[in-house]
Amino acid sequence: MKFIRNDFDNTYSKANNQGANIASGKYLVFLNNDVSVWKNWDRAIISSFEANNEIGIQGARLLYPQGFIQHAGIVFRQLPNGLKVHYHIYLGKQWNSPCVSKSREFQCVTGALLAIRRDLFEQIGGFDEIYVFGHEDLDLCISTRARNYKVWYNAECIAFHYESMTKKIKGLEKFELKLNDPNSIDYKNYVYFHRKWGDFVEVDDYKYYLEDDEVNPFARK
Repeated sequence: MKFIRNDFDNTYSKANNQGANIASGKYLVFLNNDVSVWKNWDRAIISSFEANNEIGIQGARLLYPQGFIQHAGIVFRQLPNGLKVHYHIYLGKQWNSPCVSKSREFQCVTGALLAIRRDLFEQIGGFDEIYVFGHEDLDLCISTRARNYKVWYNAECIAFHYESMTKKIKGLEKFELKLNDPNSIDYKNYVYFHRKWGDFVEVDDYKYYLEDDEVNPFARK
C-alpha cells in the first residue's frame, strides 16, 4: 500500500490527481474517507466495466446510516432565472426503493465513490485543478461523456456515506443562494463549469421522474 502525506491542505482535485499518479491497475477508484463500502462492491464495479466497454465512469448507491439514499445519480433542473443546477435525485428515499435499485446512465455521479478507466482518466488529464472543492466530479463526468463514454449509476455497488443529513432540507436551497454571491467558492466553481460545459449539459431530471412514475418535487404547480 502506498501513502502520500501533504503538509498542507490540498484541494480535492489536486489530492486525487496525486493519488492517481502513483496508483496501478486498469481502473481507478476515488473513495471519500467518510464512505464505508458493502461486501462485493468492487466486484459490481469490475464486472460492469468488463461487460460494457462503453461505460467510462461508475458511481454507487450511497446510503445514510439510517438507510436513506444519499446518492443514486445526479440530475440537472432548470431554475426560474434560467440557470441549470445539479442535485442528487431521490435524496432521502428508502435505500431499496425501485427507483434507486436499477443501474442506468446519468450525466453525472458523485465523486464520493467514483470509478473510472485508467486510460480514460489519463486522456482527460485527470481532475481539473481549477475547481476548489466543488464541481470537479461533475467536470470529470461530462468530460467522459464528451468522449462518447457512458457515466453509469451502479445500483449493485452499495456503501454508506456518513455525510450530513441536512442536505435533505437545506442543501439545494443553500447552494442556490450561494450562486447569488460572486465571492463564494460555489459561485466561482459554477461559473467555470458552465462556461466550459453549459451547452453540453442537459436539463434531465424530469425524464427520470417520468420513467420511474415518481413525483417531481420541483415541478411547477
